[in-house]
Amino acid sequence: MKIGNAFCDTIKHLIGSVSLDSILVPVIVFFRGFARSQHLLGGKDGDCMFSCDSCAMGLTALLVSCENRWGFVYVGVYNKAFVQASSDTWEMFMKVGLQELIHLDLTGAFCFLSGVAVAAICCLVSGIWSLIVYKDYAMELSIYAFIIGYFICRLAIAWPQASVSAYYVAYAQNPQDMQFEKTIKVRLEQLHVSHL
Repeated sequence: MKIGNAFCDTIKHLIGSVSLDSILVPVIVFFRGFARSQHLLGGKDGDCMFSCDSCAMGLTALLVSCENRWGFVYVGVYNKAFVQASSDTWEMFMKVGLQELIHLDLTGAFCFLSGVAVAAICCLVSGIWSLIVYKDYAMELSIYAFIIGYFICRLAIAWPQASVSAYYVAYAQNPQDMQFEKTIKVRLEQLHVSHL
């Protein structure tokens, strides 16, 4: 394919979908975390406050099957639309039995907490400096430093998160490949043994 045609196809078909879904995926992840915590807090007694946790869990399962961060790998590799790529990836995870390990993946939480930690350090340094130099603008500079620090850290840490996502997708496509180490297989066996 010529570079000009590839660039035009990317701008026309993929950039809009990926940009929109880059906004939607964190919202879905937040809603999923809220639904999971509500489900864990509700327990089995079915309190009135937590009576809709099964609806929320069902909705999040539907949303995750249509919009998930592992779909970005398929968009980049197979040039698919994002929703189709996400559902294909999730079906592949279900077929291989990887969804339980995906639910226990802490990559997203680590990246978020790293971003917050770096942002807090930036906010602290900026706040101290602005209190010494510009006392009138200390609050504004601290807030700006927090936001900028968070997004700079998230951009820097997006590479390892994308690598982990690509590794899961590559494993799900061909779990018998000898190039993969035994980490995923061993962890899946441990999970199966713990549920028996």
